[in-house]
Amino acid sequence: RRLLGDVTPFPYYAIFQLDGDRMGAWLSGSDPDLLTSYDKGWHRAVLGGMRSVVERCPHLKTYLEAKRVPSPARHVAICEALNAFALSLARPIVEDRFKGQLIYAGGDDVLAMIAVDDLLPCITLLRLVFSGILPGGTEDPIWKQHLAEAFGGANKINDGFVLFERVLHRVMGEKATASIGAVVAHEKEPLARVLRVVRETEKRAKNKGGRNALALTLLKRSGGSVALTAPWWLNQEGGLAASPIGRLLSLRALFSEPGFSRRALYHVLDWLHRLPTAAVLHGRDATYTDLVRTNLAFQVRRQASSKQLEETAASEAVKLVEVATAIAAHTKEPLPAVIEGFLSAAEFLARPSRDLKVAAGKAEARQAAE
Repeated sequence: RRLLGDVTPFPYYAIFQLDGDRMGAWLSGSDPDLLTSYDKGWHRAVLGGMRSVVERCPHLKTYLEAKRVPSPARHVAICEALNAFALSLARPIVEDRFKGQLIYAGGDDVLAMIAVDDLLPCITLLRLVFSGILPGGTEDPIWKQHLAEAFGGANKINDGFVLFERVLHRVMGEKATASIGAVVAHEKEPLARVLRVVRETEKRAKNKGGRNALALTLLKRSGGSVALTAPWWLNQEGGLAASPIGRLLSLRALFSEPGFSRRALYHVLDWLHRLPTAAVLHGRDATYTDLVRTNLAFQVRRQASSKQLEETAASEAVKLVEVATAIAAHTKEPLPAVIEGFLSAAEFLARPSRDLKVAAGKAEARQAAE
Protein backbone atom coordinates (compact mmCIF):
# COMPACT_ATOMS: atom_id res chain seq x y z
CA ARG A 1 0.00 0.00 0.00
CA ARG A 2 2.86 2.41 0.81
CA LEU A 3 4.49 1.70 -2.54
CA LEU A 4 1.29 2.21 -4.53
CA GLY A 5 0.06 5.31 -2.69
CA ASP A 6 -3.66 5.83 -3.28
CA VAL A 7 -3.97 2.79 -5.55
CA THR A 8 -5.24 -0.50 -4.14
CA PRO A 9 -3.94 -3.50 -6.14
CA PHE A 10 -6.63 -4.72 -8.51
CA PRO A 11 -7.79 -8.10 -7.15
CA TYR A 12 -8.53 -9.63 -10.56
CA TYR A 13 -6.25 -11.27 -13.12
CA ALA A 14 -6.75 -12.74 -16.59
CA ILE A 15 -5.93 -16.07 -18.20
CA PHE A 16 -6.29 -16.68 -21.93
CA GLN A 17 -5.85 -19.58 -24.31
CA LEU A 18 -5.09 -19.17 -28.03
CA ASP A 19 -5.63 -22.01 -30.45
CA GLY A 20 -5.12 -22.04 -34.21
CA ASP A 21 -8.13 -22.90 -36.34
CA ARG A 22 -8.26 -25.98 -38.57
CA MET A 23 -4.64 -26.98 -38.12
CA GLY A 24 -5.46 -30.52 -39.24
CA ALA A 25 -6.76 -29.21 -42.57
CA TRP A 26 -3.70 -27.01 -42.93
CA LEU A 27 -1.32 -29.94 -42.53
CA SER A 28 -3.32 -32.44 -44.59
CA GLY A 29 -4.15 -30.01 -47.40
CA SER A 30 -7.71 -31.36 -47.49
CA ASP A 31 -9.33 -27.94 -47.87
CA PRO A 32 -8.69 -26.22 -51.25
CA ASP A 33 -9.48 -22.83 -49.70
CA LEU A 34 -6.36 -23.16 -47.54
CA LEU A 35 -4.09 -23.98 -50.48
CA THR A 36 -2.29 -21.25 -52.43
CA SER A 37 -1.95 -21.06 -56.19
CA TYR A 38 1.42 -21.38 -57.95
CA ASP A 39 1.57 -17.68 -58.86
CA LYS A 40 1.51 -16.76 -55.16
CA GLY A 41 4.95 -18.31 -54.83
CA TRP A 42 6.48 -16.15 -57.54
CA HIS A 43 7.93 -12.72 -56.99
CA ARG A 44 5.80 -9.76 -58.14
CA ALA A 45 8.55 -8.57 -60.49
CA VAL A 46 8.71 -11.95 -62.18
CA LEU A 47 4.92 -12.10 -62.58
CA GLY A 48 4.90 -8.57 -63.97
CA GLY A 49 7.45 -9.50 -66.62
CA MET A 50 5.44 -12.58 -67.61
CA ARG A 51 2.18 -10.75 -68.41
CA SER A 52 2.77 -10.75 -72.15
CA VAL A 53 3.80 -14.41 -72.08
CA VAL A 54 0.70 -15.41 -70.10
CA GLU A 55 -1.57 -13.62 -72.58
CA ARG A 56 -0.09 -15.62 -75.46
CA CYS A 57 -0.12 -18.92 -73.59
CA PRO A 58 -3.45 -19.82 -71.89
CA HIS A 59 -2.00 -23.06 -70.56
CA LEU A 60 0.56 -21.10 -68.52
CA LYS A 61 -2.22 -19.00 -67.02
CA THR A 62 -4.10 -22.15 -66.03
CA TYR A 63 -0.94 -23.50 -64.41
CA LEU A 64 -0.32 -20.31 -62.42
CA GLU A 65 -3.90 -20.25 -61.11
CA ALA A 66 -3.89 -23.92 -60.11
CA LYS A 67 -3.64 -24.85 -56.44
CA ARG A 68 -0.32 -26.11 -55.16
CA VAL A 69 -0.31 -29.79 -54.27
CA PRO A 70 0.55 -30.44 -50.57
CA SER A 71 4.17 -31.43 -50.27
CA PRO A 72 6.86 -32.00 -47.62
CA ALA A 73 8.11 -28.47 -48.30
CA ARG A 74 4.67 -27.10 -47.37
CA HIS A 75 4.74 -29.05 -44.11
CA VAL A 76 8.19 -27.68 -43.35
CA ALA A 77 6.99 -24.11 -43.99
CA ILE A 78 3.98 -24.57 -41.67
CA CYS A 79 6.16 -26.06 -38.94
CA GLU A 80 8.67 -23.20 -39.26
CA ALA A 81 5.87 -20.64 -39.01
CA LEU A 82 4.35 -22.26 -35.91
CA ASN A 83 7.77 -22.63 -34.28
CA ALA A 84 8.55 -18.97 -34.92
CA PHE A 85 5.28 -17.92 -33.32
CA ALA A 86 5.56 -20.20 -30.29
CA LEU A 87 9.30 -19.90 -29.57
CA SER A 88 10.31 -16.45 -30.77
CA LEU A 89 7.19 -14.26 -30.65
CA ALA A 90 4.67 -15.42 -28.03
CA ARG A 91 6.91 -15.22 -24.97
CA PRO A 92 8.49 -11.78 -25.67
CA ILE A 93 5.07 -10.30 -26.43
CA VAL A 94 3.41 -11.67 -23.30
CA GLU A 95 6.26 -11.17 -20.84
CA ASP A 96 8.34 -8.27 -22.24
CA ARG A 97 5.70 -6.13 -23.94
CA PHE A 98 2.98 -6.65 -21.32
CA LYS A 99 2.60 -7.59 -17.66
CA GLY A 100 2.11 -11.28 -18.30
CA GLN A 101 3.51 -14.73 -17.69
CA LEU A 102 3.59 -17.35 -20.41
CA ILE A 103 2.54 -20.77 -19.12
CA TYR A 104 2.71 -22.76 -22.34
CA ALA A 105 3.41 -22.13 -26.01
CA GLY A 106 3.54 -24.97 -28.48
CA GLY A 107 2.87 -24.48 -32.15
CA ASP A 108 -0.57 -22.93 -32.46
CA ASP A 109 -1.40 -23.21 -28.72
CA VAL A 110 -0.72 -20.51 -26.14
CA LEU A 111 -1.76 -20.36 -22.48
CA ALA A 112 -0.81 -17.32 -20.41
CA MET A 113 -1.72 -15.20 -17.37
CA ILE A 114 -1.76 -11.42 -17.66
CA ALA A 115 -2.78 -8.26 -15.85
CA VAL A 116 -6.35 -7.20 -16.60
CA ASP A 117 -5.42 -3.83 -18.10
CA ASP A 118 -3.09 -5.54 -20.61
CA LEU A 119 -5.45 -8.34 -21.65
CA LEU A 120 -7.06 -6.78 -24.73
CA PRO A 121 -3.94 -5.29 -26.35
CA CYS A 122 -1.94 -8.46 -25.68
CA ILE A 123 -4.39 -10.91 -27.25
CA THR A 124 -4.95 -8.55 -30.18
CA LEU A 125 -1.23 -8.31 -30.85
CA LEU A 126 -0.83 -12.09 -30.61
CA ARG A 127 -3.67 -12.58 -33.09
CA LEU A 128 -2.09 -10.16 -35.56
CA VAL A 129 1.34 -11.75 -35.19
CA PHE A 130 -0.05 -15.26 -35.60
CA SER A 131 -1.27 -14.44 -39.12
CA GLY A 132 1.27 -11.73 -39.91
CA ILE A 133 -1.37 -9.14 -40.81
CA LEU A 134 -1.91 -5.50 -39.84
CA PRO A 135 -5.37 -4.31 -41.00
CA GLY A 136 -5.39 -0.61 -41.73
CA GLY A 137 -1.60 -0.41 -41.63
CA THR A 138 0.50 1.51 -39.14
CA GLU A 139 -1.75 4.57 -39.48
CA ASP A 140 -4.79 2.73 -38.13
CA PRO A 141 -6.02 4.72 -35.09
CA ILE A 142 -6.51 1.62 -32.93
CA TRP A 143 -2.99 0.41 -33.75
CA LYS A 144 -1.43 3.80 -33.01
CA GLN A 145 -3.31 4.34 -29.75
CA HIS A 146 -3.27 0.89 -28.17
CA LEU A 147 -0.66 -1.37 -29.80
CA ALA A 148 2.14 0.43 -31.63
CA GLU A 149 4.10 1.54 -28.56
CA ALA A 150 3.97 -1.91 -26.96
CA PHE A 151 5.04 -3.70 -30.15
CA GLY A 152 7.90 -1.31 -30.86
CA GLY A 153 8.36 1.11 -33.74
CA ALA A 154 11.27 -0.82 -35.29
CA ASN A 155 9.22 -4.05 -35.49
CA LYS A 156 6.88 -4.66 -38.40
CA ILE A 157 3.99 -6.93 -39.40
CA ASN A 158 3.09 -7.42 -43.06
CA ASP A 159 2.13 -10.04 -45.67
CA GLY A 160 2.60 -13.07 -43.44
CA PHE A 161 5.97 -11.94 -42.05
CA VAL A 162 6.95 -10.39 -38.73
CA LEU A 163 10.13 -8.39 -38.27
CA PHE A 164 10.79 -8.62 -34.53
CA GLU A 165 13.97 -7.57 -32.76
CA ARG A 166 15.87 -7.43 -36.09
CA VAL A 167 14.90 -11.00 -36.98
CA LEU A 168 12.48 -11.72 -39.84
CA HIS A 169 10.00 -14.50 -39.07
CA ARG A 170 7.68 -16.19 -41.54
CA VAL A 171 4.31 -16.84 -39.88
CA MET A 172 1.10 -18.52 -41.01
CA GLY A 173 -0.28 -15.85 -43.35
CA GLU A 174 -3.60 -14.07 -43.77
CA LYS A 175 -5.62 -17.23 -44.50
CA ALA A 176 -4.68 -18.73 -41.14
CA THR A 177 -6.90 -17.79 -38.21
CA ALA A 178 -6.92 -18.35 -34.47
CA SER A 179 -9.53 -18.32 -31.73
CA ILE A 180 -8.94 -17.02 -28.22
CA GLY A 181 -10.80 -17.67 -24.98
CA ALA A 182 -10.03 -15.27 -22.12
CA VAL A 183 -11.26 -15.31 -18.52
CA VAL A 184 -10.98 -12.57 -15.90
CA ALA A 185 -11.26 -13.97 -12.38
CA HIS A 186 -10.83 -12.85 -8.77
CA GLU A 187 -7.62 -13.81 -7.00
CA LYS A 188 -9.59 -15.93 -4.50
CA GLU A 189 -11.39 -17.91 -7.19
CA PRO A 190 -10.23 -21.58 -7.23
CA LEU A 191 -7.67 -21.93 -10.01
CA ALA A 192 -9.05 -25.30 -11.10
CA ARG A 193 -12.42 -23.69 -11.82
CA VAL A 194 -10.80 -20.79 -13.66
CA LEU A 195 -8.85 -23.13 -15.94
CA ARG A 196 -11.99 -25.12 -16.64
CA VAL A 197 -13.84 -21.93 -17.60
CA VAL A 198 -10.89 -20.92 -19.84
CA ARG A 199 -11.24 -24.15 -21.81
CA GLU A 200 -15.02 -23.70 -22.04
CA THR A 201 -14.58 -20.11 -23.18
CA GLU A 202 -12.11 -21.11 -25.89
CA LYS A 203 -14.59 -23.72 -27.13
CA ARG A 204 -17.29 -21.05 -27.18
CA ALA A 205 -15.12 -18.97 -29.50
CA LYS A 206 -14.74 -21.97 -31.82
CA ASN A 207 -18.40 -23.05 -31.78
CA LYS A 208 -20.62 -20.05 -31.14
CA GLY A 209 -18.16 -17.62 -32.70
CA GLY A 210 -17.65 -19.86 -35.72
CA ARG A 211 -13.83 -19.92 -35.35
CA ASN A 212 -11.60 -16.89 -35.90
CA ALA A 213 -13.30 -15.39 -32.86
CA LEU A 214 -12.71 -14.01 -29.37
CA ALA A 215 -14.70 -15.19 -26.37
CA LEU A 216 -14.44 -13.37 -23.04
CA THR A 217 -15.82 -14.40 -19.64
CA LEU A 218 -15.76 -12.21 -16.53
CA LEU A 219 -16.14 -14.11 -13.25
CA LYS A 220 -17.17 -11.50 -10.70
CA ARG A 221 -16.50 -12.09 -7.03
CA SER A 222 -19.92 -10.68 -6.19
CA GLY A 223 -21.54 -13.45 -8.22
CA GLY A 224 -22.67 -13.81 -11.78
CA SER A 225 -20.62 -13.53 -14.91
CA VAL A 226 -20.38 -11.57 -18.14
CA ALA A 227 -19.94 -13.38 -21.46
CA LEU A 228 -18.98 -11.84 -24.79
CA THR A 229 -18.39 -13.69 -28.05
CA ALA A 230 -17.32 -11.79 -31.16
CA PRO A 231 -15.57 -12.64 -34.44
CA TRP A 232 -12.20 -11.02 -35.11
CA TRP A 233 -13.23 -9.80 -38.58
CA LEU A 234 -9.77 -8.35 -39.22
CA ASN A 235 -9.91 -8.48 -43.02
CA GLN A 236 -12.86 -6.13 -43.54
CA GLU A 237 -12.70 -2.58 -44.85
CA GLY A 238 -11.82 -0.07 -42.15
CA GLY A 239 -9.04 -2.09 -40.51
CA LEU A 240 -8.80 -2.54 -36.77
CA ALA A 241 -10.88 0.57 -36.17
CA ALA A 242 -13.92 -1.13 -37.74
CA SER A 243 -13.41 -4.56 -36.11
CA PRO A 244 -15.14 -5.81 -32.95
CA ILE A 245 -11.87 -5.81 -31.00
CA GLY A 246 -11.29 -2.23 -32.12
CA ARG A 247 -14.67 -1.23 -30.72
CA LEU A 248 -13.93 -3.02 -27.45
CA LEU A 249 -10.57 -1.26 -27.08
CA SER A 250 -12.17 2.12 -27.83
CA LEU A 251 -14.97 1.55 -25.32
CA ARG A 252 -12.45 0.53 -22.68
CA ALA A 253 -10.55 3.77 -23.32
CA LEU A 254 -13.80 5.73 -22.96
CA PHE A 255 -14.64 4.12 -19.60
CA SER A 256 -11.05 4.77 -18.47
CA GLU A 257 -11.63 8.53 -18.61
CA PRO A 258 -12.38 9.96 -15.14
CA GLY A 259 -14.67 12.50 -16.84
CA PHE A 260 -16.95 9.74 -18.12
CA SER A 261 -19.17 8.31 -15.39
CA ARG A 262 -19.39 4.56 -14.87
CA ARG A 263 -23.09 5.09 -14.24
CA ALA A 264 -23.48 5.12 -18.01
CA LEU A 265 -23.27 1.31 -17.95
CA TYR A 266 -26.00 0.90 -15.33
CA HIS A 267 -28.33 3.40 -16.99
CA VAL A 268 -27.88 1.70 -20.36
CA LEU A 269 -28.41 -1.79 -18.94
CA ASP A 270 -31.58 -0.71 -17.17
CA TRP A 271 -32.87 0.66 -20.46
CA LEU A 272 -31.68 -2.28 -22.58
CA HIS A 273 -33.48 -4.83 -20.42
CA ARG A 274 -36.76 -3.02 -21.05
CA LEU A 275 -36.36 -2.85 -24.82
CA PRO A 276 -38.99 -4.54 -26.98
CA THR A 277 -37.83 -7.47 -29.03
CA ALA A 278 -37.45 -7.20 -32.77
CA ALA A 279 -40.61 -9.29 -33.18
CA VAL A 280 -42.65 -6.56 -31.49
CA LEU A 281 -41.66 -4.22 -34.31
CA HIS A 282 -42.98 -6.74 -36.87
CA GLY A 283 -39.59 -7.39 -38.41
CA ARG A 284 -38.78 -3.75 -39.11
CA ASP A 285 -35.08 -4.24 -38.40
CA ALA A 286 -34.06 -0.75 -39.53
CA THR A 287 -36.58 0.82 -37.15
CA TYR A 288 -35.37 -1.34 -34.28
CA THR A 289 -31.70 -0.55 -34.96
CA ASP A 290 -32.46 3.17 -35.19
CA LEU A 291 -34.26 2.98 -31.84
CA VAL A 292 -31.27 1.30 -30.18
CA ARG A 293 -28.72 3.64 -31.78
CA THR A 294 -30.57 6.84 -30.86
CA ASN A 295 -31.27 5.88 -27.28
CA LEU A 296 -27.80 4.48 -26.64
CA ALA A 297 -26.17 7.69 -27.89
CA PHE A 298 -28.53 9.74 -25.70
CA GLN A 299 -27.77 7.70 -22.57
CA VAL A 300 -23.97 7.82 -22.89
CA ARG A 301 -23.87 11.53 -23.73
CA ARG A 302 -25.53 12.31 -20.42
CA GLN A 303 -22.66 10.75 -18.46
CA ALA A 304 -19.86 12.81 -20.03
CA SER A 305 -18.44 15.81 -18.17
CA SER A 306 -17.30 17.79 -21.21
CA LYS A 307 -18.50 18.61 -24.70
CA GLN A 308 -15.61 16.69 -26.26
CA LEU A 309 -16.37 13.58 -24.21
CA GLU A 310 -20.03 13.87 -25.16
CA GLU A 311 -19.17 13.77 -28.85
CA THR A 312 -16.74 10.89 -28.34
CA ALA A 313 -19.29 8.89 -26.35
CA ALA A 314 -22.04 9.44 -28.92
CA SER A 315 -19.71 8.43 -31.75
CA GLU A 316 -18.70 5.26 -29.91
CA ALA A 317 -22.38 4.41 -29.34
CA VAL A 318 -23.16 4.69 -33.05
CA LYS A 319 -20.16 2.55 -34.04
CA LEU A 320 -20.98 -0.03 -31.36
CA VAL A 321 -24.53 -0.52 -32.63
CA GLU A 322 -23.22 -0.99 -36.17
CA VAL A 323 -20.75 -3.68 -35.11
CA ALA A 324 -23.15 -5.30 -32.63
CA THR A 325 -25.84 -5.61 -35.29
CA ALA A 326 -23.48 -7.59 -37.53
CA ILE A 327 -22.35 -9.77 -34.60
CA ALA A 328 -25.95 -10.48 -33.57
CA ALA A 329 -26.69 -11.72 -37.07
CA HIS A 330 -23.53 -13.88 -37.01
CA THR A 331 -23.96 -15.44 -33.54
CA LYS A 332 -27.81 -15.44 -33.50
CA GLU A 333 -27.83 -13.48 -30.25
CA PRO A 334 -30.31 -10.66 -29.51
CA LEU A 335 -28.86 -7.23 -30.25
CA PRO A 336 -29.33 -5.95 -26.65
CA ALA A 337 -27.39 -8.95 -25.31
CA VAL A 338 -24.44 -8.22 -27.62
CA ILE A 339 -24.41 -4.53 -26.63
CA GLU A 340 -24.61 -5.47 -22.96
CA GLY A 341 -21.64 -7.80 -23.34
CA PHE A 342 -19.50 -5.13 -24.99
CA LEU A 343 -20.35 -2.40 -22.47
CA SER A 344 -20.03 -4.63 -19.39
CA ALA A 345 -16.68 -6.04 -20.53
CA ALA A 346 -15.31 -2.61 -21.48
CA GLU A 347 -16.32 -1.03 -18.16
CA PHE A 348 -14.82 -3.83 -16.09
CA LEU A 349 -11.56 -4.02 -18.05
CA ALA A 350 -11.18 -0.22 -17.75
CA ARG A 351 -11.20 -0.21 -13.95
CA PRO A 352 -7.43 -0.66 -13.37
CA SER A 353 -6.51 2.18 -15.77
CA ARG A 354 -9.26 4.38 -14.38
CA ASP A 355 -8.07 3.84 -10.80
CA LEU A 356 -4.54 4.87 -11.77
CA LYS A 357 -5.79 8.04 -13.48
CA VAL A 358 -7.93 8.97 -10.49
CA ALA A 359 -5.02 8.36 -8.12
CA ALA A 360 -2.74 10.50 -10.29
CA GLY A 361 -5.32 13.30 -10.23
CA LYS A 362 -5.51 13.16 -6.44
CA ALA A 363 -1.73 13.29 -6.18
CA GLU A 364 -1.57 16.37 -8.42
CA ALA A 365 -4.29 18.06 -6.38
CA ARG A 366 -2.37 17.42 -3.15
CA GLN A 367 0.83 18.79 -4.62
CA ALA A 368 -0.97 21.89 -5.85
CA ALA A 369 -2.51 22.43 -2.40
CA GLU A 370 0.86 22.09 -0.69
